[in-house]
Amino acid sequence: MKTCLKWLGKAGRLNVSCSNGTKGMAPNKPLLLLSIIDLVEAGKVGVNGLVVKDAELVLRFRSYSPICVKRRGNKIDLDLPFRHLASDGIYTPVGKEEREVVLNPEFLALLGDPAFRLKVRKILVSTYFPANEQVGLCAALGISTLAPSEVAEIREDAEEYKTQMKRGRDARFAVQVISGYYFTCALTGYRLNSDSGFNLLEAAHIQAHSKRGPDVPENGLALTPTAHEMFDAGLWTASDDFKVIVPEKRFKESVSLGGEHFKLGDRHGQKLCFHGQAQLRPEKQYLAWHRNACGL
Repeated sequence: MKTCLKWLGKAGRLNVSCSNGTKGMAPNKPLLLLSIIDLVEAGKVGVNGLVVKDAELVLRFRSYSPICVKRRGNKIDLDLPFRHLASDGIYTPVGKEEREVVLNPEFLALLGDPAFRLKVRKILVSTYFPANEQVGLCAALGISTLAPSEVAEIREDAEEYKTQMKRGRDARFAVQVISGYYFTCALTGYRLNSDSGFNLLEAAHIQAHSKRGPDVPENGLALTPTAHEMFDAGLWTASDDFKVIVPEKRFKESVSLGGEHFKLGDRHGQKLCFHGQAQLRPEKQYLAWHRNACGL
C-alpha cells in the first residue's frame, strides 16, 4: 500500500513548468506518462521495462497533444519531456541517442495492475489539465474522471465541450486503428519506420462518422492520406473477403511519360494489405455499408 501511495504521489508531483495566465502547467510530461501507461496496457513494454521513442509512443503522444494546443498556443514537443521525465524518477535513460529508457522496476510492477493504472491516469488528468481538456483526455483514454459539477460547468459551453469530445474520440480512434494495423496502409501496404517515429498514416472510418459510423477500431482502416481521400470519395472499397474493388469505369487515371506512380486500378481484385503483426481487421457490416454507399 505504501509503495502504491508513493508512486501515486510522484505522479501528482511531476516537475513541470507553470506559466502565468491561460497557459497554465506544461502538459508535456503528463502526456508522455499517459502515453507510456498506454504502451504498458497494450503489452508493448516488456518485463525489462524498456520504452523506446518509436512510432507506438509518438503516435500516442501526438494524438493526445492536440487536446492542449489551444491553451499552449504552440506544438507540444516530445523530445524535451522524454529527456527530462527521468528527473522525476519514472525511468532511467539507456544508450547514447536519447531514444531508450527503462522504467523504474517498482513502478513497472505496479502498472501491471489495471486499478493502479486507472488511479495514475486520474491523477495525471485531474492535476495537470484544466477541466475542458480533461473532457478530451477522458474520451481519448476511455476513462471518466470528472465530477458531475465540472461536467455541468463545461457543458454550458456546448461548442467547447463538443470540440474536446471530438478531439478525444478522434485521438483514441487513431491510436487504436493505426497501431492495430501495425502502421501499414491497408490499400497499398506502405509502411514507414523511421528513427523519429514519424507516422504518415491516417485512421479512416469505413462507415462514415457523419453517417453514424461508430468510433470503434473495427470500423477503421489505416490508410495513407491519398488512399484515405480516394476511399472517402468512393473510388475504391472492399469485399467481405477483403478484396479491393475499384469501379474503374467511373474515372480515368494516367501517369506522365517517364513518371512512376501508384495506380488505383492496379489494386482491383487484390487483397487488402495486412501486416503479419497487425491484430486488427475490419468488420463485414461496415464494409457492406461502404459498398452500398459507393453504389456497389
